Amino acid sequence: MADIIKFPPRKAVKVPPKAEVHRVSHRGHHGRAKIITSDQFETALAKCEEKSVFSTRDRLMLLLSHYAALRAQEIAWLEYEDISDVTGEIVASIHVTKKAGKYGKERTIPMHPAIHVAIAEYCAQAGITEGPIFYGRFGVQMTPNAVQKQLKAIYVACGFKGATSHSGRRGFITKLARTAGSANCSLKDVQLLAGHASLKTTETYIDASPNASALVASL
Repeated sequence: MADIIKFPPRKAVKVPPKAEVHRVSHRGHHGRAKIITSDQFETALAKCEEKSVFSTRDRLMLLLSHYAALRAQEIAWLEYEDISDVTGEIVASIHVTKKAGKYGKERTIPMHPAIHVAIAEYCAQAGITEGPIFYGRFGVQMTPNAVQKQLKAIYVACGFKGATSHSGRRGFITKLARTAGSANCSLKDVQLLAGHASLKTTETYIDASPNASALVASL
């Protein structure tokens, strides 16, 4: 019974990518999605185990949001072939395909170790070796709207106000922007990982650091 709860039943049905006229906004009622702290992220992961019907699936979606900056539609349309090689072995990167990427843009993201462990375990236990990775309770591939609602529900259960499916993506971009220099990278690398067409868009995702005074003092 535990396996049934953790892994939704699956049907051989794919949701064809299409333009959605009405989208659930990731901005919320008060502007941009709020970034959550590392401790709050751990709370959200624990809440999946405590409250979520499909805890293993939802935990993986959170990891993809926070450690790969995937949008809701990119999570919903992620397929096993996007994370594996020709032999079916899971690789160390995530390929966002044209059908999943915003405006049909492809990109490849290095896979965070936490995602690699979680996705390998999930796919093995759920018996996923091809096709879509995420399914709803009725065995049909999840839609972007369903992913948005589920991630928002987890944050609400944690008591986090203003957090949405875009919170992980904003946190990812902000953290990388602040540490890019120490890894011999630049904002251009952050832009490419985020899948933005311009640095101007990437900049709108970045929160100002509370340590700006220390930066000036270092001159």
